[in-house]
Amino acid sequence: MRRVIALELVGLKKLDYDLYDEEGNIIYHKGTEFTPEIFMMLTHSKIFKRDEEPVIPASLTPGDEVKKIIGKSYDVPEPDPGKKEYNSVINETKKEDLVKGVKEVLAGIIDKSPVKLQTCIDATEIILEEVYDKFRKVANFGELRVYDYYTFSHSINVAILSAIIGREMGYNESRLKDLTFSAFLHDMGKILVPREILYKPGSLTPEEMQIIKKHAEYGYEFITKELKLPDAIGRAALSHHERWEGQGYPYGLKGNQISEFAQIVAIADVYDALVSEKVYRGSMQSVEAMRVLLTEESRSFNPKILNKFIYLAVIKSDSGASCLM
Repeated sequence: MRRVIALELVGLKKLDYDLYDEEGNIIYHKGTEFTPEIFMMLTHSKIFKRDEEPVIPASLTPGDEVKKIIGKSYDVPEPDPGKKEYNSVINETKKEDLVKGVKEVLAGIIDKSPVKLQTCIDATEIILEEVYDKFRKVANFGELRVYDYYTFSHSINVAILSAIIGREMGYNESRLKDLTFSAFLHDMGKILVPREILYKPGSLTPEEMQIIKKHAEYGYEFITKELKLPDAIGRAALSHHERWEGQGYPYGLKGNQISEFAQIVAIADVYDALVSEKVYRGSMQSVEAMRVLLTEESRSFNPKILNKFIYLAVIKSDSGASCLM
C-alpha cells in the first residue's frame, strides 16, 4: 500500500482506483464523484492506495496501456513513462544494459530458468561506476535516475539511491557493493505473485492483499535459496516494507530490528515510487516527494538515515530548501 496525500487529489473529479484506511478497509470507491464532504473526510484521514496497481495518466485510456513482455509470455500493463522531470546523465548504453539486466532476472524467475549471477554483479558495478563518477556533478538526484517503464526502472533507481546513501554514510567498497546488490534485487519477489492478483484492476480482497505482501518473503527466498547469496543481501528484500515504528510487514519489526540495508532501501523505495508513479496529473515532483518523506512518512524510517537522505537532496538542489519549509 502507498500513502496518498490529499493534495494529490486537488482538481480531480473522481479516481479510477479505491482508497483504503490503515486497516485496509475501502473508504473511497473508485468512480465516486468528489464532493466537498468526501474531500474533507479524505483530507483528515490517513489514506492509501495499492502501490502494485498500475496507474493510467489522464491522457490515456485503458485501451492505450502499453504492454511489455518479460520472458516468454508475461505481459506487464503499464502506461508510457511520460514526461521527465529531469534529463538523465546515466550513459545511454549503460542504461540499456541495466534495463536488460532487470529483464533477464525477471525472465529467469518467471521461466524457472537459472538466473545468471553475473548479470546482477554487472548491474551493481555499472550503478556504482555511475554514482562515483557523476554524483558530485549533478544538481539533483533526478539526473541519476533511469527513465523507463516502472517495472524495469524501479529496481535500478532504488539501487542508485541506496548506493548514494550508503556512500555518504561512509560504507567501505565491499559493504557498498553488498548494499547496492541487495537494493537491485529488493523487489524481484513481486514477479512471483500471481499476475491476476498483482495486476487486478479492481479492489483486492483481504486474502489477496496478504498474497501481495508475500512478495517480500518470495524475494528473500529467491535471493538466499536460488541465488545462494548471503542472508544480509536477502534482508533488503524481506524487510524493505518494515517500518521504523513497527507498522510495516511481514513481521512488524521495529527500529534496529530491521537490517540497516533494509532501512536504507525502504527510503529509496518509497522516494522512487513517489516520483515515478502516475497519479493522473503526472509524477510527484521531487521536492514534493521530499516533503512527504519529512512529514507524512517521517515515522516510517530511521530518522538518522532519512535526515542524511534529505540533506543530500537539499544540497543537490537550489529549490530543495523549500521542502524544509
